[in-house]
Parts: sequence; C-alpha cells; structure tokens
Amino acid sequence: TLPFRKMKRICIIGDCPLKESIRKQYLSLGVESIAEYASGLVDISEIKGVEEFVILTSPSGDSMVNADIEALALLKALADTAPHAPVTRPVVHLLLQSPASLRAIQMMDLPAGVEDKLEVYPFTMEDIWAKNVLVQLPGIADGDYRALDREGIGKESRCYVHIVLSGFNAQAESIAIYTALTAHYPNYRPKDKFPLRTRITIIEEGLQSKRDAFISRYQSLFDNSFYRTVDVKKHSIDFHRPMYAGKRSDFVDVEWEFVYSSINNPEVRRKIHNWVNDNNQLLTFFVCGDNDGQNISDLLSLPKVIIEREIPIIVQQSGSEPSKALCDSANYNNIRTFGMKDYGYDVTLPLVKLAKLLAYAYDFSYNNQHFPTKLPVDKAEKIWKDEKSFKMRCSCICNVMTIAAKMRSLGHDAADAGVFYALTQSEIESLSETEHNRWSVERLVQGARPCTDEELADIRTDIKTLKQVYKNKDIHFDLRAYDELEEDGTGRNVKEYDYALTAIIPLMVKTFYEKYGHGE
Repeated sequence: TLPFRKMKRICIIGDCPLKESIRKQYLSLGVESIAEYASGLVDISEIKGVEEFVILTSPSGDSMVNADIEALALLKALADTAPHAPVTRPVVHLLLQSPASLRAIQMMDLPAGVEDKLEVYPFTMEDIWAKNVLVQLPGIADGDYRALDREGIGKESRCYVHIVLSGFNAQAESIAIYTALTAHYPNYRPKDKFPLRTRITIIEEGLQSKRDAFISRYQSLFDNSFYRTVDVKKHSIDFHRPMYAGKRSDFVDVEWEFVYSSINNPEVRRKIHNWVNDNNQLLTFFVCGDNDGQNISDLLSLPKVIIEREIPIIVQQSGSEPSKALCDSANYNNIRTFGMKDYGYDVTLPLVKLAKLLAYAYDFSYNNQHFPTKLPVDKAEKIWKDEKSFKMRCSCICNVMTIAAKMRSLGHDAADAGVFYALTQSEIESLSETEHNRWSVERLVQGARPCTDEELADIRTDIKTLKQVYKNKDIHFDLRAYDELEEDGTGRNVKEYDYALTAIIPLMVKTFYEKYGHGE
C-alpha cells in the first residue's frame, strides 16, 4: 500500500463483502474515526467533517440498476449539502452494481453539480478485477499476474498479445475492454501488409446474442475495427473491415474474433494448439463463467499443451477453495484466480496519483509549449481539482495504466522505475504514435466517432471554433491514423501533445516514487 496522508474521519455508507477490506485499509492508514451507516438510514445533515466517503451498493439480482440509482441519488444529496467551493473536495469511492451504470457515467459524466463539491471515483467489481489483472504500476517487479506483453514488446518485435476468453459474462466483457484500452505497443505499423495488432478472441457456445449486444454497446469501436465471427458448426467465417478501410489509413491496433463454440470442440482445440505453438503470440487464457465449479471444470479441460508450455491461465472464482489448492500445485504454477468478492479495491488510488501528475504535465506543456522539468504535487492537485469532468479525469487514468508497458517496450524494468532517464527523440516519437493509438481506442470506447469527409472539410474552414463544436458532439477531428494528424486551432500539430505525454514519463514515475514510495 502506498504511503497516504493521515485523515481524521471516513464515512462508509452501505454494505457488501468488500466492506471489511476497506475498513482494514483505512485503519492501517491511521484514520482517527470511521462512521458507518446502512444505506437507507443516512441523515445527510448529520455528516460533518468527512474527508472521504465510501458508498457501497449490494448485489441484488434484477434490481442492480435500482441500487445504482439510489446510490447516485445519495451522491447528489451529499453534493447538495457540501460546502460551496471547498478548498479540498471530499473523495467518494462509489461502488456500482451494474456495468451499464458505470458506462453511462463514463460516456455522459456525473450529475450536474456533483464534481464541484466531490471528487468521485465510481467503479464496479468487474472493473476493479480487470484492472488488477491487466494493469501494473511501474516499479512493481513481481505482481500476482504476468504482464500480457511479458518482458515488453519493442518497436522491432514481431510478437503480439493475444488473449483468449472462454466464456463471455460481465467480467469477461470488462477484461476484453480493458485489454483494448491498455494493450498498445510500438510494433504496430498500420502500413504493413499484415500489421501486428493485439488480438482478443472470445469463445462461447451460443455467443451470437451476446456478441450482437456487445458490438452494439461499443458500436463506434467496432465500426472502426477489424473483427471476424467464426461459426464452427456451420463452417462459416464473417469478416468485418473498418468503415474507412481502403479510404484512410488504419488507426485501431486491436482486432477481435468471436467463436461460436466451446473450448472442447475438436476444431477449436486444434486452433488452440496452433496458437500455443506460434512463438510470435504472447498468449493469455481467461476462464470466465459465473459458476466456480464449472470454471474449474473448464480449466481442467483445456488442452494440456497450455499447461506444459506454462501459458498464463486466469480463472474467475468468487471463493478461494478449491482454486487455492489448485494454484498451489506444482503442476499448475501458470494458473491464477481472480474475482474474490471481498478483495481488490485499493482506497489509496495509486493510479489516480499518477494521473494527477500527468494532468499537470499536459496542462503545463499545452500552455508553455515545452516540457516541465519538475512536477510539484500541490500544483498537480490544483489542476486535478479544477477539472470538473469525470470523463476527462478518466482519460488521464487510462493513459497512466499503460506506463509500465511503455517502459518495458524501451527496455526498462522495475529496478529503474524511480530513476530519471531522458528518452531519445526516436523513443519519444515511437511511443507518441503508440499513445495516439491508445487514445484513439479510448475515445472509440467512450462513444466518439471519426469525422466524415464532409465534416473534416467543414472543420478546416474554422478549426479554432468548429473542432470543439464537433468534439462536444463526440465527433473527433483527430480520430485517424497518426501520420494523418493535422494542426489544431493553435497552429501546432497535435502530435506535439503526444510528445509531451510521452517525454514526461520518466520524470512522472520518478516523482511518483519519491512522493509515495515504492508500493511495497
């Protein structure tokens, strides 16, 4: 756990299996008092002097959305009674039950007035578990899960990340989306005949309706992506190309594969053998089902070559037994579990601390047209406080989730995370393109789309004004290939912003560890 400023009072509202873990974390941080309330028994007027709130919804079957609506109403009530223009906004950790509720906030932002009074971090357990599995802080040598890119993917590497999801529930969807948000590497060259993209394969019997709903939820992403659908029984393959394929350069470095079958199908198993034996594929298998016993059964039915080659297998489990015994076995040291209901949320928010430094660096570079040489934490806090949009804060968090992978791609490891080193211009340019690709997928996931040819022409007539007008409609002038980026309203090519976000990585990581320690 990262060192943390000492706080006086915490308020926990509601109940769920995660509550005890959160309480223990705060006590270990030296909190003086923790007030606890049942969700329906809160008198907002009595809550005074609280520095952080935790709002916990409870799993409740068909009424998950109703639980989230009640939590958001409580959040609005807290904001309405909070002091006007507080010096420090209380942090609110907001557990939601429905992934749809979280996606709505990510796309449309929090209710009006909330961000002026409160610093809110909504999450679902699926969201947190996906981050725990896929995201590493720079400087952490031995995490619970192997990185998707292993020791790193450099510019000249011919390897690519390939994750395989057996089963497609809400947790698997979260794993898929977070892979799309984070798995971006500098060896993707869109002008190559066969560009190396991160591949996400989803395998499930009767997947069709889930696939259709998934694509509809992320329509903008899939409109601009390569994906194929394989119906094993019908021996048919349907191949989808991006909407501007052949007209514009490719700019999405993630591809998808939907397989209508189970992992036990002989043809699927032959395909798995081919994947395992392809040395260019950095494979990771996920077994995601809602039943612990069935997940263990599916795990044990995977082709033995996966075990023999020690390909990482990550199995969803709500409890620790019998999965713990299996993972402790010497014969299965490539297996890890995730998804325990009472585990996984870090109240110190280390990614947010990194994101604050990034937000300051970006703001400084934008206004001064050169990189900062230091990152004062107090000024970073002010920039973060002034940003009232959760969507924009979320964008900074998405960026810093990829810092460890970017460092690995340049040959750096956990041992030098806290040491400042200057990136070369070549490294900056290489990772800046990777950053643009990452940003593009993030915007597509959030629902933005590229401009049509007519919209591009219209914006160019008055770029200072119209670029923002279209952006407010989730139509983004910069959603295109890196080589096609243009000047913005300031007369600067937008590549310069990617340069700034990349060049500052060593100083940002060094500042992070000087201020907060090494997370050990």
